[in-house]
Amino acid sequence: MASPSEIVQLLTAPQATAAVVAAIELDLFAALVAPGSAAEVALRIGCPERTTRALLAALQALRLVERDGKRYRLSPLAAAHLVPGEPGYLGDAAAVFCDPVTWASLRRLAETVRAGGAVRDDRPAETPGHPFWNTFARAVSLAAPSANVLADLLAPWIASRPAPVRVLDLACGSGLYGLTLARRFPSLRVTALDWPGVLDEARATARRLAVEDRVDWIAGDAFAAPLAGPHDLAIVSHLLHHFNLADAARLVARVAQSLAPDGRIVVHEFVLDEESPAAGPAFFSILMLTFTSEGQSYTRADYARLLAYAGFAPPTAVPNPASPTEFLIADRQT
Repeated sequence: MASPSEIVQLLTAPQATAAVVAAIELDLFAALVAPGSAAEVALRIGCPERTTRALLAALQALRLVERDGKRYRLSPLAAAHLVPGEPGYLGDAAAVFCDPVTWASLRRLAETVRAGGAVRDDRPAETPGHPFWNTFARAVSLAAPSANVLADLLAPWIASRPAPVRVLDLACGSGLYGLTLARRFPSLRVTALDWPGVLDEARATARRLAVEDRVDWIAGDAFAAPLAGPHDLAIVSHLLHHFNLADAARLVARVAQSLAPDGRIVVHEFVLDEESPAAGPAFFSILMLTFTSEGQSYTRADYARLLAYAGFAPPTAVPNPASPTEFLIADRQT
């Protein structure tokens, strides 16, 4: 007989997420760098022992906390990724994945599917100045692993270009994709575009990486602001999924016009395989349905058509080992 346990696990997933987010907000993982009893942990985070014990039990069930007698300690997974200051820290990603706006949007998924599009009481995500993007830009740990993968991937091509190599980071968010390249390659100069409030966050990242003197800033809408150029490379990361295909094609065509004749584009996206959809792109598409006016995850064939329309050669698809995403790399056809 089929067991219902998998269904129950899916339906109780919000409780698991809530436990992890609560522990991040309470600095519980930092408090457990030194093992301790429930009473000691409660004292460290300034909470009653009863409620702290319940939270510790939930985290133990999730294999983020281990228990030896009466003393609790971090699991290797939590120690690597949930302690602030560690190189692999991902705790600030909770503010993105569990933002109240996105959670409220997902709660209305049935209405969205029934209506054929997002049913919202506030502005869609692609609205200029939406406050979510400041939150997104602050979550640098979310972009850092992929930014390093991209820098490794592009290193031979950048080395082959005459200096200065000019890079456009479109809708840059934290700016980490372009700024990581600037930190790695002294011959490189970045033009970063995003809305004004988001650029404040990106500037802070540039200062932290000591590359601010090699960054030009463009505050505005990717569909309307001058893109400067000519650029050697354009990075379009996690942007096109916010729009319908016609608008995405229009945006890629704008980018193409800002590139040098032998320029290159990198599209970084969740790419949907319709025959055998992976969880990452499929769930991300659900988020886009509820959070944007007309966005969704697209297939590799969709992106190839967008790029061909803008005058790019067929893209090379490179899986991203740091995320369930792909880099689609294409050169302009002259």
